[in-house]
Amino acid sequence: AGDAAHLNSPAGGQGMNTGIGDAHNLAWKLAAILKDGADMATLLASYDEERLEIFANTVERNTDAITRALLLSPERVRPLFIRIAGLVVALPLLRRGVLKTASMLGQRYAHSRLFSGRGPLLGARAADADLACGGPATLVVYRVPPRDASACANALGVRLRTLDARSARRWRMNGAFAALVRPDGYVGWIAPRPSADEIKRGVRRALGRV
Repeated sequence: AGDAAHLNSPAGGQGMNTGIGDAHNLAWKLAAILKDGADMATLLASYDEERLEIFANTVERNTDAITRALLLSPERVRPLFIRIAGLVVALPLLRRGVLKTASMLGQRYAHSRLFSGRGPLLGARAADADLACGGPATLVVYRVPPRDASACANALGVRLRTLDARSARRWRMNGAFAALVRPDGYVGWIAPRPSADEIKRGVRRALGRV
């Protein structure tokens, strides 16, 4: 995981942050295999798909660009580069973007065999801050019949959270929807107006219970 598995420059400290993300992604999958009987081949393959994509598209590219800018630019230009970088992070909006990139908290998984459904946050961190930090797998519902929601959550052994209208707006869905937030805080399934059977299929796939 992280620096032990990825060949990248240490510039920006993203190797460490990627390693933390690697472990966070893998830990719940190993636990699901050992405790819940989830499919090992599916979950381990999803680890490769999700984390290698993040590394290749973000960390490798960013650290390579920083290293080249610092080491290959003319010596007289380097102080200017560092000064510009300091001015950039002094601006609140730009600083927030830089910190989200460097900390890897703004990354989104575009491809995974675990994903299904459709919605703006599929593959992204959950819209609710406490869910985005990780924890038990959580079925999030808005305007889904309470009986269906409770029955599905109980049958699948996941936590249930029912949203109010204000909280639901953060998910950028129109009308009723349901979503599964994985133990690492990422949305593994989301769908508008799902039936009880669709909820069960989506949640089982998102958690590797095929």
